[in-house]
Amino acid sequence: MAYPKLLTLALFLGSIQALNNGLGLTPAMGWNSWNKYGCNINEQVIKSNAKRMLDLGLDRLGYKYLNIDDCWLLANRDANNHIIVDPIKFPKGMKEMGDFLHSQGLKFGLYNSAGTMTCQKLAGGLTYEQVDALDYASWGVDYFKYDNCYNLDLPGPMRYNAMRDALAKSGRQVYYSLCSWGTDDVWQWGNQTGGWNDPDMLEIGNGGLSDTEERSHFALWAFAKAPLIIGCDLTSVKTSSLNILKNKNLIAINQDPLGMQATCILNCVSDIHVIGAQQNGYFAAMVMNWNDDLPQAITLDFALMGASTSINAACKVTDLWSNQPIGTFVGFLNTPVIQPHDNTAYKIVCDAAQ
Repeated sequence: MAYPKLLTLALFLGSIQALNNGLGLTPAMGWNSWNKYGCNINEQVIKSNAKRMLDLGLDRLGYKYLNIDDCWLLANRDANNHIIVDPIKFPKGMKEMGDFLHSQGLKFGLYNSAGTMTCQKLAGGLTYEQVDALDYASWGVDYFKYDNCYNLDLPGPMRYNAMRDALAKSGRQVYYSLCSWGTDDVWQWGNQTGGWNDPDMLEIGNGGLSDTEERSHFALWAFAKAPLIIGCDLTSVKTSSLNILKNKNLIAINQDPLGMQATCILNCVSDIHVIGAQQNGYFAAMVMNWNDDLPQAITLDFALMGASTSINAACKVTDLWSNQPIGTFVGFLNTPVIQPHDNTAYKIVCDAAQ
């Protein structure tokens, strides 16, 4: 089964996020149309999901960006090189959409590609960065996702930096999301416009994963400090999926102000990994069972994993999924048996050595 390997790879080959404009101090949170709807979008689809974000209280947890992906525009530009909004799907235009979302207390996100066309062969942004950035600003765009299709094999830094600079001059603060597919050694230059690794939108609620895999999907994104961008139909999302998306402890890890992306810290050559990082005031650890068939457990050595500075330190452990304290342990913790593709996640606070 390819699921574990592909997901592990995705944690390292994603987008690099955010323009240096005071935004993106923590990973973005919101909703994106593509995973569920693809090109089947229109004004009603977007507004109904926006309203559900509010009804479900997702906005109060930090999910603020409402992002319209590909297929909102036409293939050709007008005589003055401006993008033409699809008049059938969005007859009131994008300025009205931005005004609506802002009136609901949400932020407005839009998509294009750093090439001659978008991935669906609509009008791309390459060479039109200045005019597009000004249009986006005039529409009230708060978040801009820039894809990598039809790029003419031109260098990524040239294409993505051109839009970065155009957005910076547009007069509006815009959260800039680079979707470069991990090409052009993006890890060497992408951080000049920000720094959150982005393995793409969440699939929770779309039916392709079991409940167990949805839990692991969310925890991995949270620990990786990846943007938490919901990708399902919020008007019909099931309760179990919604509860995962609303887990405050995992969201807190994702939004921790230290911004330290978790890495594998124990058992990294096996298929039950311990992933962890220091947070602001505690250590967070996730145990992920990548095995397809075998339930497994593991011993967490607090000193070895970096949660404590002494083998004799007493550590208070809380289950991040249930928010229940597990107890105080000296030196190590034996995890329960973890089912295939499932995980456990812990908050660990260690005292000085006894």
